[in-house]
Amino acid sequence: MNQDTGNKDSSLYLTWQQVQQELDNWNERTTDREEMFLQSSRHFIDNVKRSQDNVKELVNHFSKEQRELERMVHEEFLTATTWMHYFFPVQSYEEMNRVFNNSQKSDKMSVFTNCESLEQYMESVERFVELRRNRRNQFVASLKETAKVIYESQRNIVQLITNQLKSVFFPIQSYIESSSADNITDKK
Repeated sequence: MNQDTGNKDSSLYLTWQQVQQELDNWNERTTDREEMFLQSSRHFIDNVKRSQDNVKELVNHFSKEQRELERMVHEEFLTATTWMHYFFPVQSYEEMNRVFNNSQKSDKMSVFTNCESLEQYMESVERFVELRRNRRNQFVASLKETAKVIYESQRNIVQLITNQLKSVFFPIQSYIESSSADNITDKK
């Protein structure tokens, strides 16, 4: 659109320039938001790394409380269901006990406590933002190319209609323009 050979002050040109400027502003605002997101992600990762000892201690404390709660629930379950072992086969009753014991022994907490997983998380966030940015830039470029084609078509249609209207409504003006051009050449 910048290589327009027509009137750069026309309303059509100004409208399309405004659209292109809004598109560029949107792209810039989105890029700024992505940068802020990346910075906040990095800040989050740094905070987690700094407080990793506290997180580990919190996870251990929470896991200990969870195991204690599960042990109490298991004991209550056994107390409440001792009469049921007469109805269930011994094997299935022992299997229920085994499942409770296995769940008590396993640690179910999964928290970002490993630096490698934090780094992998940050890398995946950066790749996601980069991919999104590339896709958006491709979209903006494609949109600008399409807008340029539409603008050129509209400009040609406006020029065609303008020329025809001038010749219909202002036939004297074309005569005056041609006679003034002849007078200028005759005086030289």
